[in-house]
Amino acid sequence: MARPLQALLICIAACLPPLAQAQTDQQALFSQSDLDQMLAPVALYPDDLLSNVLAASTYPLEVVQADRYLQQNTSLQGNALADALNTQPWDGSIKSLAQFPSVLAMMDDQLSWTEQLGNAFLAQPTAVMDTVQALRARAAANGTLQSNPEEVVQTQGNDIAIQPAQPDVVYVPYYDPGLVYGVWWWPAQPPIFWNPPLAYRPYNFGNIGSGGIAYGGRVIVNGNSFSRFRPNWGTHTISVGTPRRGGGGGTGGATAWHHDAAHRLGVAYRTVPTANRVTQQTSAQRAYPSQLTAPAQPQFTTRVQQNETYRPTAPAVMPVQPQRTEMPAPRAVPAQVESHPAPHTEPNRAEANHGEPNRNNDTHK
Repeated sequence: MARPLQALLICIAACLPPLAQAQTDQQALFSQSDLDQMLAPVALYPDDLLSNVLAASTYPLEVVQADRYLQQNTSLQGNALADALNTQPWDGSIKSLAQFPSVLAMMDDQLSWTEQLGNAFLAQPTAVMDTVQALRARAAANGTLQSNPEEVVQTQGNDIAIQPAQPDVVYVPYYDPGLVYGVWWWPAQPPIFWNPPLAYRPYNFGNIGSGGIAYGGRVIVNGNSFSRFRPNWGTHTISVGTPRRGGGGGTGGATAWHHDAAHRLGVAYRTVPTANRVTQQTSAQRAYPSQLTAPAQPQFTTRVQQNETYRPTAPAVMPVQPQRTEMPAPRAVPAQVESHPAPHTEPNRAEANHGEPNRNNDTHK
């Protein structure tokens, strides 16, 4: 009896270290390099817009549905758009982002990144919020994050807050995350850079090649559809309060944001840590319907002179895509685009969709 029992105990003891290691790995789904890479493209967004992006990223299929809905209903604007969104079954964070079509377009085009961002926020919210603050501190130290006519940058204790200069007017910042924070410290994992279509580019878009920030056209926030998502940096959470209205939008009635699995629409949650990575998928590498042809032009070319079309030097390396259900068909790809930047105004949705290039594969070199 003694020998079989002793053998059993030895076997159990031998199995304990791997089990303990597996539990440790499960707790750290994303490393700090993963988090820096994922959050760099949005860490400098205004607080409310960033909160919307973090919440919406946990519902990747609804992001796709909303982006495609806006493409198919370009005539909807203002209150008409808000009323139409109220009839949709999407989460409030998705409806909020409908007023920022360029942001929804980026999340749809960079769907692998969106899914990873949502998984990280669900699994490691404290690390995500701390990473945002660390990135903002780097940008501030680099001299690129500071108050301007579009937004106000304030230090609140150990945290950096970014608020619109006018409460109900929000500007989407455009920047190269590989430059705006200084020399990128994870050379094997550079952050993604979304090259927006001409309709969304500000007139000084080329200036980001020197590590600066350019701002898109003003978005007058509609109180009927923009819920007041805002971060609580001290508690590493997001609160949802009353909508913005007429320059107001106080903190009354705020409640903690909670993920609703029903809006996940069957997309799998990540349950294993990131160990292996693959090169970022461009839209040319995605599955296209048989009637469409993937664009042949490369997404990334060399940098060009100031005020010209700007692209980063190399594609980013992204974590492995989690399993998800089948996506709706991607948008058609126009044959060519205009050669001049768009004016410094928020585009009309009808104009933004007319002749819009493939968002992930600009034809300019």
